Amino acid sequence: MFIDDFSNLLPFVPLDAGNAPNYNYVTGSDETLTFIAGSTQAVELSCTTGTAFLAQANPPDVIHQSVEVRILHGVVGSGTHYSGAFARLIDTDNYVVLRYDHFNAILQLVQVIGGVETVLVEPPLVPDEDEPGFAIKLEVIGKRARYWLNPFFYDVPDEPPDGAIDLLEVSDSPGEWGILMQTTDTSPTFHVAGLRVRELPSVALPQPDVDADVAADYSFAPVTVSVTTVPSDTLYLEWQACPVDDEDFSETYNDVGIGSLQSRILWLRKGYTYDVRARALTVLGEHTDWTTPSRVTVTGTKVSPDPPTFPDEEFPDITPDYVLERTQSAEVSAVISDTQRERLTSPWSRPRNSWTLRFENRLTDEVQQILDFFDRMQGMLTAFKWVHPTTADQFAVRFDTDELDRNVVDEGEDGALISIEVPIIEVVVGAVGTLSVTLELDPALYS
Repeated sequence: MFIDDFSNLLPFVPLDAGNAPNYNYVTGSDETLTFIAGSTQAVELSCTTGTAFLAQANPPDVIHQSVEVRILHGVVGSGTHYSGAFARLIDTDNYVVLRYDHFNAILQLVQVIGGVETVLVEPPLVPDEDEPGFAIKLEVIGKRARYWLNPFFYDVPDEPPDGAIDLLEVSDSPGEWGILMQTTDTSPTFHVAGLRVRELPSVALPQPDVDADVAADYSFAPVTVSVTTVPSDTLYLEWQACPVDDEDFSETYNDVGIGSLQSRILWLRKGYTYDVRARALTVLGEHTDWTTPSRVTVTGTKVSPDPPTFPDEEFPDITPDYVLERTQSAEVSAVISDTQRERLTSPWSRPRNSWTLRFENRLTDEVQQILDFFDRMQGMLTAFKWVHPTTADQFAVRFDTDELDRNVVDEGEDGALISIEVPIIEVVVGAVGTLSVTLELDPALYS
């Protein structure tokens, strides 16, 4: 079942006695799970000795699942005391869970098979004590399990996972999904804010297709930048290259990499000067100050833009009676850059032109040539070359309408006489290379 919409991506549902019918209790030994009236932010779930499963009332239809839960900080008793998100629960002896150990403050990804649990990984999680809680997300795709850790009390961001690992076994049954409560204490209190579940696509996406142009063709050159020391709890390093030259682009170049790689290669324009700086992002979501900018001029010579390349298609060799209503627009945009300078940019080296071509009292054959050319250009879609009938200047233009209106002036012996107006507008000529990427899920994940 391929999910092509997000109708089953449930929002975080506050847990309270009022919505208890939305959940099923999975039976087991000794456990008792009870809703207790809580605040508007959370609910307290009381669980006696044992393992309790709070399953979402609508079980998944596929084995590829995503389960996300918010967990609040709270005072707990001693001993084993877990809360987390489970998936593929076949029964209380067979499931996968991402759980938080409240007493020891560690996170564990666990698979339970035949009642025997195996800790697959213990990813680090440092909750922010200034936050009321944190969020975790578990995804199981075929035999692969992925996990996300958000130390702050809001949705897990849509970004690559914090880690992944292979499961020991893959069940053919989707099972159930929901919230896990597990304790050896007789009177702890769990704090869970809500649950969100989603089925994942059960088919592999198309094979990747990457089309990239060589950076040197665009007059770029590699510049290696490094930092000497970073905080011990650095999660990511952010890099910036701020243009200095007035004729350069106004935007700052931004990049990000993992904290363990203290060098980065930035591709910048040859001959141009930049101020480069970096800062660290810690596991608590805090930023360090930016480093003092280092100025660098990229090796090489500034390259002028390529001369315009006119389209191959050319307007039919039919001279209009009038070239009317020439208008011009520079289309200048002003941007305040990160360097606090106003950068004025325009796609035009001169104002952009537009005209209306008027053909009066023309025979059907001539008008039909224009209409056939209009159809071939698909209206406004395709650019073509047009030569001004009096100045002989060449322009790259396109039709400035998706519909041409004909006016039949007279029905003569040699056919109808027709008048027609054709609006055209100048376009930017030349080509810009693009990078297109499609992603693929490894088919081996479904074996």
